[in-house]
Amino acid sequence: MNRRSFLKGSLAVAAGIGLSKLRALYPGAARAQVIRPDTDFRARNLVFFCYDGFTWEDYGAARAYAARHQQRTLALERLFALGAAGSMLSSSLTSIVTDSAAASSAWSTGRKVVNGSLSMFPDGRELTTIMALAKAAGKATGVATTTTATHATPAGFVVSVPGRGAEQDIADLYYDFGLDVILGGGTRFFRADLREDGRPLFAEFRNRGYDVVENKEALAASSGSKLLGIFANGHLPYEIDRVHQGVDTPSLADMTRQALRVLSGYGNGFVLQIEAGRIDHSNHATDAAATLWDTLAADDALEVVLSFIDRHPDTLLILASDHGTGGGAVYGAGSGYRDSSVQFDNIAKHRASFEYLFSQLGEAPEAGEIAEAAREYLDLRLTEGDARRLAAVAAGDEDEIRAPTFSSGAANVLAYLLANHDQGINLFWNSSHHTAGPVPVAVYGANSRPAQIGLVDNVHLFTWMTEALGVEHENPTMTEEEALGILETTSLPDTPVA
Repeated sequence: MNRRSFLKGSLAVAAGIGLSKLRALYPGAARAQVIRPDTDFRARNLVFFCYDGFTWEDYGAARAYAARHQQRTLALERLFALGAAGSMLSSSLTSIVTDSAAASSAWSTGRKVVNGSLSMFPDGRELTTIMALAKAAGKATGVATTTTATHATPAGFVVSVPGRGAEQDIADLYYDFGLDVILGGGTRFFRADLREDGRPLFAEFRNRGYDVVENKEALAASSGSKLLGIFANGHLPYEIDRVHQGVDTPSLADMTRQALRVLSGYGNGFVLQIEAGRIDHSNHATDAAATLWDTLAADDALEVVLSFIDRHPDTLLILASDHGTGGGAVYGAGSGYRDSSVQFDNIAKHRASFEYLFSQLGEAPEAGEIAEAAREYLDLRLTEGDARRLAAVAAGDEDEIRAPTFSSGAANVLAYLLANHDQGINLFWNSSHHTAGPVPVAVYGANSRPAQIGLVDNVHLFTWMTEALGVEHENPTMTEEEALGILETTSLPDTPVA
């Protein structure tokens, strides 16, 4: 189905003709594991696109910037306007606030798990993932992300492990699984001289017939039928730094384009997960410009996907955020809010992420160095007092770090100062942690019909995928009470949530 036909159908729904078969109201945590939305789309190919840590407020900020500063409409806005859009609840098995591991597992298995776990219950039972089902059905599989390739969101679609932090082990499991495309960061989990055990995983992938690439030029030149691309020791840099500071890595659109090239060469179709993972990280850091630019980078990748679907209409796209992060929002400024737009426009002056700014200063920068960096990268004139305060934070002064009640470091304090500066941005956060509110979800392509999705739970998306691919599977179940009972006597790996 092309976008013109999709839009015509959407207008019909808007006029009151027909109701969505996708609507599935949240029935409560216990029943959400067994209630299924009624869907009837079928697809040869499936693309699952995760905007990690992304909220409707993030969408609003990106939409405003694109219109005001780039004179364009977001691909995401066009997707939402087509009608197959709604909101998703994101709780995990034992918490109303999920982490990315539990969220990805809910999508991938149709079951809620404990935060930090990947497609596994706390009693050790492994759940079958959507990638395993796709592979068993003869489909090619791949992941592409701006985080480490072994991070929680891509890993949750592939492996079952008790703790998301075991990224070196997850890299080994990727090799065993046989993903056809792996793109992202995390060189230290693949290269022999950086791995704890010295295993030459790059060489092993190469010997198995993969194109193994480590820069954007090699990615663009790749023509093989299997592809491993790892482009940073850790996560890929923020898009704002790639664009404005010349950091030499591929964009998410570059990776998406090559992933689709490789996977579309397989005769039985494919399943690809794409993750705009650093939106979450920038919201943790309360860095408005970094969030904005990574959202714009995700939009460029989304445009690649939508164009692919228009050429290959037997492809289904499911787009969703896994959770919100920070509760950031653009707020009204000035009398009658008349200063709101002008103050928001200050975001266009930023030319680097907070991460990049502080990376250029070393471990214990002086106040004057911080003030100069703020002028260079943010076009911000800090007062001497603010510069001294940031220097104290960078040096580890706990009292200054905690001044904004949610702060965990210099980036959060810098955001706090920006929000209270006459050259600052009228965008601020309630927290630097994940949040529990509903987040965006949308469907496009294949046999899906224009509709209001309404409000769904994260586990419902597993059924959308299995029904679209024509496979059947029911994973075992566990209640919250059962999980809490196990957790009272069992220690899971202590991994940070993100």
